Amino acid sequence: MKTFRIVIALLAILSFTKAVAQQGEILYTDLDPDPFLNVTVSYEQLCLDLNFDTVPDMCMSYYLEHLWVDFTIRSIQDNLMLCHGLNDDDVISDVEVWQTSCYFVGNPDSLTKMGFRYEIDGDYYYGWFRTYNNLSERNWYFDEYAFCTIPNYPLRWGQTSLTGIEEEDIGTQAFATVHPNPTTGLVTVAGENLKQAEILNTLGQVVATAQGNGHSLTIDIGHLPADIYFVSITDETGRKCVRKVVKE
Repeated sequence: MKTFRIVIALLAILSFTKAVAQQGEILYTDLDPDPFLNVTVSYEQLCLDLNFDTVPDMCMSYYLEHLWVDFTIRSIQDNLMLCHGLNDDDVISDVEVWQTSCYFVGNPDSLTKMGFRYEIDGDYYYGWFRTYNNLSERNWYFDEYAFCTIPNYPLRWGQTSLTGIEEEDIGTQAFATVHPNPTTGLVTVAGENLKQAEILNTLGQVVATAQGNGHSLTIDIGHLPADIYFVSITDETGRKCVRKVVKE
């Protein structure tokens, strides 16, 4: 008997992730409840959407024969590659061995930390996910995953934000705008009751700041190299949002 299940995000979550992706962010999901494979039949398959485009990207499956179990995680998109054996804070872009399928024979570790890489128009987009098993329950769970929408960003395993701001803060509705964008120097942040704006590079390092009270803040990034930067904005109530800016 073969069971085929696809995890599809709710429409509200999809609309949020599309809006965030336009800003260049790390999209993180902690699944609750965790979808799982139940190792009580000879074959089952679980497919998941890793880059939030509503199309399945990767499948987990197993083959059960007597007391022996073969687990497989494989990509189902031509431009998606996988890696395994990662540790906390490993940089996924440093991985040298990429595979279309990863096999675990017998009893895998209780936690499996993996990375994935999408190649799009010559650029790499990185992500990570975690699975775990509970063989006493005969279940293999898919726990959490993240995908970074910034090309060639050196994502770490377990990283869920660019700036250290909690995801629920980054995910709030943007209350400020950034212009001009792209820019060759001055960046103006416009909004209500603005308190602070920080410019961060793609490594999450603060490279410029501006303080103020009012409807606009101005930051000069003319001295910075041409690149993609992120503006972390805080208002007087403590709300935060992140906008992307391109320095030409």
